[in-house]
Amino acid sequence: AFLATPVLANETSSTRVYAGVLAGYDSAELEAFGQSGDKGNVAYAIFGGVEHDISDVVVFGAEAELGDSEVSIAANDAIYYGDRVKVSAGRDIYAGIKIGFRVAPPVTIYAKGGYTNVQIRGSYSIDSETYRGHVNNDGYRIGAGVEYGTGPIRFLAEYRFSDYGSVKVDGINTGIEARRSQVMAGVKYAF
Repeated sequence: AFLATPVLANETSSTRVYAGVLAGYDSAELEAFGQSGDKGNVAYAIFGGVEHDISDVVVFGAEAELGDSEVSIAANDAIYYGDRVKVSAGRDIYAGIKIGFRVAPPVTIYAKGGYTNVQIRGSYSIDSETYRGHVNNDGYRIGAGVEYGTGPIRFLAEYRFSDYGSVKVDGINTGIEARRSQVMAGVKYAF
């Protein structure tokens, strides 16, 4: 009986691979030189992952996501009088883990966390000269959400916070701190 118990437990567990889409509201915040500003706009993403039923209640998995955003922030007199800085949120890559708890047969609440990398596009104008470029910055993401459904199609809504720390250009700290908060809703299909 002792040897048979793990086998029976594995027979009742299941592993699913899934893919889906998300859309929602993205609020990006930049802080630099004693000033801070935030701006919101639309964000969207595709995602995929794998999840495993540890028990009838607990689900554990890994997830990856590729997203983008329409957020851009501009400021005048940011460093020198007469200058203009514009920063736009670019593509965002995420990879992390997710743990969920079924509170009722169709409802699962979950928490997630992991690594994220954002591409920040920027331009700096002064004395009729404009410089453009982009940087990729590493950070972390944490979030929580709720998922509804028991079949292959499931609906979800989540809040997540990402902190990218200090933005660096060629290894040099720019003094700009980047963070974002997002409220997203989506649908996924479990294969």
